[in-house]
Amino acid sequence: MAREIIKSIPVKRSRPSARRPQGMCLDKGYDCKELSALLKEFGFTAHIR
Repeated sequence: MAREIIKSIPVKRSRPSARRPQGMCLDKGYDCKELSALLKEFGFTAHIR
C-alpha cells in the first residue's frame, strides 16, 4: 500500500535533485529493503530512526 499512499500525496512537490534532495522521515517499523527501493524510485531519501 505504500506506493498508493505516496502517489496520493496532494501537495505538488518540486523535482528532487542532488542539490535539493527530498527526504522522507519514518520510524523503525518502515525499515525494509522494499520500502527503501520504493522511496528511491519516487526520488525520496529515506531517513529512518
